Amino acid sequence: MSFAIPRVLGLAGLLCSAAAAVAQTSESPLVPAPSSGEAQAQSEPTGDAPARPALSFTITPRGEYTFESSLRKSDAEVSISRAGVDFDLGYQASERLRLSFGIEGEASWYNFSNFGSILPNANDPIDDAYLVRFAPGARFAIDRSWSIVGGGIIEFAGERDVSLGDAGTYGGFGGVGYRFSDDLLLTAGVIIKSRLEDDVLVVPLLGVRWQINDRLSLENETLGFRLSAKVSDQIVCSIFTRYEIRDYRLADDSSIPDGVLEDSRVPVGATVKWTPSPNVALALSAGAIVWQRFEFLDAQGVRLADDRTRPAAFVGLSVEIGF
Repeated sequence: MSFAIPRVLGLAGLLCSAAAAVAQTSESPLVPAPSSGEAQAQSEPTGDAPARPALSFTITPRGEYTFESSLRKSDAEVSISRAGVDFDLGYQASERLRLSFGIEGEASWYNFSNFGSILPNANDPIDDAYLVRFAPGARFAIDRSWSIVGGGIIEFAGERDVSLGDAGTYGGFGGVGYRFSDDLLLTAGVIIKSRLEDDVLVVPLLGVRWQINDRLSLENETLGFRLSAKVSDQIVCSIFTRYEIRDYRLADDSSIPDGVLEDSRVPVGATVKWTPSPNVALALSAGAIVWQRFEFLDAQGVRLADDRTRPAAFVGLSVEIGF
């Protein structure tokens, strides 16, 4: 059975609306999906530490724009616009077990010019692309120091009329966390995930949650890290870097029919986060994409072309709302 990717975005919204209705009487803190640091959930101590709310829910609409950049091996240029929404549900099932369920929905608009200089006799192969990711997870505290974390990853990514079967990738993660003190938690493990027409992705799961002092903290974020400084009770400034990977299945009427676009990049930036109330936070980010590589594969996984962009500026805005 075939379903278009945008319909999955609608399904995600329905699922999360139901979750929000259940969770509205709970307090906020964010319980991230694994890809945004499931290991971070392990930073909650057991025993005599303050208990988190049994049920928490956050919704985070976001947008980002990457300014136009030229490619190194061709005369092509590209700019990228993105808009998305993340839903995160957490449930404290027992004193030792916390469950999480994250849903990420994202739309991207790629604007290539002079694409024929990348792949001769080919037009721009992609316009709008959609990504939906489901990430159930769990964290179990063995004792005061040791904990284990694990979960799954289900992802669908492609152009508008691509079927789920052609756009789906799947994986999971697992790791072990050790708390050196109330201020320092480290996690190590592995993330394994299939890719569209490419080798299975295997990357280390490295988690850190370090409260350096009353104002300064370091924590992992996706495949990267963020250093944050608390300026006041309402304002936090931070710097970050991370590695991002997106694979999209192309439509059958694309100039690369049923092929794949692989977009890998490394942003480096700064964020100012303002929390006007306990359940609402606004974040403005800006920085540069210091490394980015596009790879184009045909339907059989044969690499047709690849190119890297020159550094490009980006800006982003998000609003986090907790219940």
